Amino acid sequence: MLLGMWVGWMWRVAIPWLILAVIVTSCLGFVIDHWIISIIIVVIALMAYGAYDDYKEKHKTPEQLADEQRMKNAEDALNSLDDINK
Repeated sequence: MLLGMWVGWMWRVAIPWLILAVIVTSCLGFVIDHWIISIIIVVIALMAYGAYDDYKEKHKTPEQLADEQRMKNAEDALNSLDDINK
């Protein structure tokens, strides 16, 4: 029974943390060994995220537009309540 509890703990707790530690240390090792390539990768990733964010802002779905309108209506209602209470 004790062996079963230990094995269960290993699979639930220790193994996932060890896998995470291997991934983090591998990434750090790559960054330390190849820092110029790492900087280039980070710059490209940030540029790609900026392009995606800009595209997402310019091409909104009808649901997103409706949500923005609801938020604007809610803010207007709150502002009118603030004006009444002044």
